[in-house]
Amino acid sequence: MVEGIRSLFQEYATLFDPVSLPEDICRDPDDVKVLGLAVASGANCIVTGDKDLLVLKEWQGVSILTPRAFSDMVHGG
Repeated sequence: MVEGIRSLFQEYATLFDPVSLPEDICRDPDDVKVLGLAVASGANCIVTGDKDLLVLKEWQGVSILTPRAFSDMVHGG
């Protein structure tokens, strides 16, 4: 099973190195990597339940949404 998942990721995933950002851009320094990956990958949004990210609402053009808000956006709710 693990091998199947690994093969799936190897076939369809694109790996990015996060853009280096100042650690003080958000409340939790561990979340800086998430923002750096969003920038590096050209993401439109981050879907998360992490309150330290959600408080930002948007960062450098990347929307930061709860799963519910993302679902509503996608399904027109």
